[in-house]
Amino acid sequence: MKFKYDKPDARWRAELDPQAYRVMREGRTEARFSGQHCQPRAEGMYRCRGCHTPLFDTLAQVDADFGWPCFVEALDAHNLFEETEASYGMLRTELFCKGCGSHLGFIYEDDGPDSPVRFCVNSVALEFVARPG
Repeated sequence: MKFKYDKPDARWRAELDPQAYRVMREGRTEARFSGQHCQPRAEGMYRCRGCHTPLFDTLAQVDADFGWPCFVEALDAHNLFEETEASYGMLRTELFCKGCGSHLGFIYEDDGPDSPVRFCVNSVALEFVARPG
């Protein structure tokens, strides 16, 4: 797949800290509760740390106590893509930024009242932008 923000690996390594690189470019997962965006915060939005593509609004963020930021809907579904991933003896739906191809996290089915799915995203893949006002 061709991405709008296609960068050589050396540039990704220069722009991202080692943890963000492991998560976003190698598809790893940060440790539970280690990220700064686990709890809902001031109103605003989260963008992809790699290319600044808008991904999620804080109004869609839920405190799921999973250990990673969780959202019940995307800001714009066209900014994301997903692929089925098989590891650790299970099938999961992996979530990516359509702007740069960075791994963001996973989508899980949910039986809660908010939404049939939860977008469970690594904090290091996100940057927060407060809503003006």
